[in-house]
Amino acid sequence: MKYIIIDADGLITNAVEWDGVAEWSPPEGCTAIESEAGSPGDSYIDGVVIPAPPPPVPEPRRLPRSPT
Repeated sequence: MKYIIIDADGLITNAVEWDGVAEWSPPEGCTAIESEAGSPGDSYIDGVVIPAPPPPVPEPRRLPRSPT
């Protein structure tokens, strides 16, 4: 089963496979929630996974012309 690891601010910091039985606990200050949705960088607020915004598209650069 997939579990998302959520920090105190609601940020998903990791996703792990865990059977829910083996002895394991999330890092201090974090919570593990069983969920197939969510990836590191997403947020988890009021039970809803909110995808992280896409990275900005880089501006095209013009390369200087070489002298001929």
